[in-house]
Amino acid sequence: FRAATGSLLYCSKHRFDISYACKEIAKGMSAPTNKRWTMAVRICKYLFGTKDYVVCIAPDQDALTAYKTKGVVVEDACDIVLPVLI
Repeated sequence: FRAATGSLLYCSKHRFDISYACKEIAKGMSAPTNKRWTMAVRICKYLFGTKDYVVCIAPDQDALTAYKTKGVVVEDACDIVLPVLI
């Protein structure tokens, strides 16, 4: 459990969409439960399912626009395209 949580915390530095969930499972490091393990497995499944996504920030907005798959992102529509690193 500790190794999985540590790996997820490392991933959360690059994937800010999972940072809150990783923080919640890290709260149970001293006394892990089946519920926290299930949460960690769910986050891993989410990461596997979204490994081809990128973050697109539009030039006319200061905020995050959306997650899109790499094949769909139009370079002209996004000012900044950040690959999702795992």
